[in-house]
Amino acid sequence: MLAYQYFLVLHIVSAVVWLGMIPAEFILSKYILNSEGKNSNRELTAVWLKLLNLSGMLGLTGILISGIGMVYLHPVFGFFRFSADHWLVSKQIITLALIVLTGVYFIPLGKKTRLALGADLTNNTPLANEVFATIKKLSGLAKIMAGLLIINFIFGILHSILSLF
Repeated sequence: MLAYQYFLVLHIVSAVVWLGMIPAEFILSKYILNSEGKNSNRELTAVWLKLLNLSGMLGLTGILISGIGMVYLHPVFGFFRFSADHWLVSKQIITLALIVLTGVYFIPLGKKTRLALGADLTNNTPLANEVFATIKKLSGLAKIMAGLLIINFIFGILHSILSLF
């Protein structure tokens, strides 16, 4: 049962990494989007993209590995068991939605934005309108994913608290 506890710690740390990205994403994206039509801050946009990329990779990978490990090791839990553990099925469906959103939309939009920034990040010329449109889409998608992540977190916390009673 020690392995389950290791997976639980990894799950919590991964969730903290992923959730910790949310306030920084909101602040950075607001600052970047307010610079539309002005001299752009390509370096800040590149940092924003790296933050989203790194926290998403660490958070999602850690949560997937630890979540699968915990479900495998815990005799009560199962994958998509609709007859019981409704909170866990909800978390699994939301996680699956996050994976699809990441693979289908988030990664391609991030790559498109990074390519549009160019190699010279110190260039202060305004970004093209299409680049800002892509950044707006990416920022909106990040906010939707942050909402799903918070809902997932609430499901886990409420289950942990309610199981004490």
